[in-house]
Amino acid sequence: MAIVTWVGGTTSYETIWTTAANWDTGAVPVSDDDVVIDNVTHDPTIPDGTDPTVGSIKINSGGVLTAGDNEITLDGVNSNGFAWYQDGDGSFVKGTSTIKFTDTSNQYININTSHANRTFYNWIIDKGGSGDVYIYQSRDGSTNEPMVISNNLTITTRGLNTANDSSSPTAYADLTVGGDTLINGGTLTCNTSA
Repeated sequence: MAIVTWVGGTTSYETIWTTAANWDTGAVPVSDDDVVIDNVTHDPTIPDGTDPTVGSIKINSGGVLTAGDNEITLDGVNSNGFAWYQDGDGSFVKGTSTIKFTDTSNQYININTSHANRTFYNWIIDKGGSGDVYIYQSRDGSTNEPMVISNNLTITTRGLNTANDSSSPTAYADLTVGGDTLINGGTLTCNTSA
């Protein structure tokens, strides 16, 4: 896996995800790549219908990722085990996007501050192997700020776990689903009331 960092700023294509020169490697990230979105002048926008597949996404403090109308497949984890990581005031502009988790190992979602945007549109858990998706930490332990899926959550294989995975007894998360929750062959494990 390669770490591919957004730099942006290519003339006339400053914010376009699919412009190779907007990435530090000179190539648009693919399924084996760990994407990093830093705080830069020109934040990335994924053009509608691009439907990228990457290994993982990390949005650093001040970074912004605009998703549009896409299915964004996360088919791996970064070196710390995270499929999705937001830090500081890193922001995700959900649009009508779907985040799809497919890796065979455990995939963790970490929103590591009370200032981050915690809202997604759709999630699909469709994993092979023996791994589940864990919302590792979605609040700072004192402020009730749930992670929100504003539309639908679909679990077709394996599971989603909002409780801790026993590696950290304080790594609990609240989850609010605004639309339908469909569980067809998987599991949803929820935390206890905090």
